[in-house]
Amino acid sequence: MILKKTPLEKSYFSFLGLLIIIYPISIIFSNFLSNFIVYFSSFSIIFYIFYKKKYEVFENKFYIIFIIFCLYITARSLFVNNENLFFSLKSSLSFIRYLFFIIAIKLLIENYNNFLKIFTKFFFVFISIVVFDGFIQYIFGTNLIGMNTINNRVSGFFGETDLVLGSYIARTMYLLIGLVIITKISYNKNIIAVILFFGTLIAFISGERAAFALSILGCLYFLLNSNIFNKKKVTFFLIFLIGIVSLLVNFNSSSNQRFKQTYSDIKTSENIMFFSKGHESHWRAGYLMFQDNKLFGQGANMFRKLCDNKEFNINKKSCSTHPHNFYIQLLAETGIVGFSFIFYFLYQIIILSIKNIINIIRKKEENIFSTYKICMLTCLLINFWPILPNGNFFSSFLGNIIVFSIAFIGVKEKEPDEPN
Repeated sequence: MILKKTPLEKSYFSFLGLLIIIYPISIIFSNFLSNFIVYFSSFSIIFYIFYKKKYEVFENKFYIIFIIFCLYITARSLFVNNENLFFSLKSSLSFIRYLFFIIAIKLLIENYNNFLKIFTKFFFVFISIVVFDGFIQYIFGTNLIGMNTINNRVSGFFGETDLVLGSYIARTMYLLIGLVIITKISYNKNIIAVILFFGTLIAFISGERAAFALSILGCLYFLLNSNIFNKKKVTFFLIFLIGIVSLLVNFNSSSNQRFKQTYSDIKTSENIMFFSKGHESHWRAGYLMFQDNKLFGQGANMFRKLCDNKEFNINKKSCSTHPHNFYIQLLAETGIVGFSFIFYFLYQIIILSIKNIINIIRKKEENIFSTYKICMLTCLLINFWPILPNGNFFSSFLGNIIVFSIAFIGVKEKEPDEPN
C-alpha cells in the first residue's frame, strides 16, 4: 500500500516499484533495460525531490561523500587530452546517477510499505530459478532455454557471451538473505543455509575463479560475524561444502580442468598476490600510470586508452579495458585523491567487522550489528574486496549490481531478527 499520497504520486511509486522488481531480471537479460531503469529512477527522483522540496534526504554522510567523489572524478576528466575528453567525461559525469538510484529505492521503501515483501518474494523466486538453471546447464550441458555451456563453463541465462553467472550470484546472494531476514519471508536457519550452500556452489561450477573465491570469503565472513548458527553447524556446513567441491573437482572433467588451470596460473605469477600472469601485467601497468601522476591519476576510465603507451606497457598482456582491480584502477585513473574514497569505505567495513567479531569472542549478549546488517556488510566486502580480480569500476553492468546492494543498506528494522 502506498502511504497517503496524491494519485500522481501513487502512480509514480507504483511504476517505480514495478521497475525495481524487474531490475534484477533486467541485469541478466537486457543491459539496455537495466541502464534505463537506473537513469529513469535517478532523473525522476531528482524531479520528485525538488518538486516536494525533500532536501532533507541529502542529510546523510554517505551521500555527501558520494557527491564529493563524483565532483572530483568529473573535474579530473576535464583535464585529460582533448582526444579522450568526452570518453572520460562520459564515465565520470554520469556516475552520479547511482546516488540518485539509491535515493529512489530508499524513498520507494519509505512510501510503499509493502514493497520490500513484494520485491523479496519475486527476488527469491527469480534467484532460485537462475541457480536451478545453472545446475541444469552444468549437468546436461544445456540450460532451460537451450543455451549451451561455453568451453565447459556455465553461463546460465547470461548466454554465450558473458561468463558472469557466478559473479552475479556471489554479489546478490547476501542481499537476498538479508531481505529474507528483514521481511520474515520463509525466515529460518534452514532456508539461510540452503541459500548459502547453493549460492556458493553455483559460483564454483560457473568456472569463475574470482567469483568462487569471493563467495567463500563472503560465506566465512557471514558465519564469523553472525551468530545464528552454532559452531557445530558451521563446522558441518563447511565440511559438507568442501566435500562436495572436492568431489566435483575429482569426478567432473570441467571442474578438474579449471582447478588445474587456476593452480597453473597462480604458479606462473611472480607473486602469490597475483591471480595470473595476465592480471599481474594489468596491475603493474596500472601502477606505472599511478606513478606517472600519483595525486590525480590519468582520468576516469583512461586505462584502456593509455595501456598501450610505451611508458606504461609491460608486455603484450598488460593492455586491457581495465586493470581488473578497483583499487589499482582508481590509483591509476584518479590518483591518491580518488583512491582515498574507496579505501575509506573499505577501512570502515574492516573496522566495524573487527569490532563485531571481538564482541562475539567476548560472548556479549548481542552482536553490534543485526543479522540483516551483517548481510549488507557481507555484500559490501564481496563487492569491494581489494585483492582478487574484479571488473571495471566504471562498468554499467558491474555498477548496476553493486549499487543495488548498497541501496538496501539503510532499511529500518522493526523487530529482532532471530530465525527459527
